[in-house]
Amino acid sequence: RINGDYGELMGEIKNANAGLMLPADREQLLFLARQNHADIAQLLTPEQLFEYDMRSSPEGWWLRSITASMNPTEEEFRALYKVRSASIAPYSDGQYELMTAEDKAALEKLGPQVEEQIRGVLSPERFAEYQLKTTPEYRATEALVRRLALPDATAATLVVVQKEIAKRADAIRLD
Repeated sequence: RINGDYGELMGEIKNANAGLMLPADREQLLFLARQNHADIAQLLTPEQLFEYDMRSSPEGWWLRSITASMNPTEEEFRALYKVRSASIAPYSDGQYELMTAEDKAALEKLGPQVEEQIRGVLSPERFAEYQLKTTPEYRATEALVRRLALPDATAATLVVVQKEIAKRADAIRLD
């Protein structure tokens, strides 16, 4: 009920701005998102709130979608979520659609630091798999491989070969 009520209020603001979000709209939406989360937090223990956020937040949804190919264990997913949610939280409370251009630029600069933190929570083999299988190139290649009913390993092979060819082409250009 809480999510429904706040969703309705947020929907009214989004519909009223017809796709053109002004700073005042962004602030109203961010305020409502914070109030929604605070109302839910009052009903849950800290552990339950973490579980709720991991399963229902935009960051949790996004992380599930980009890690689907690597099929993380529950423990790996929780560790990845903790790292990623901690890094994104200071920027519009992790509400990517409500972030300013400055927020998004700051997050992009944090990329290497977040990557190092992720390296610390995964085994070397799983980190290499994470690096490969969470790229847009891999996900697009995997979709094509599935559509053509090719063996699952084909996507990884194609992406590795593509990266090697790109690296060689860069070396030739620099020569």
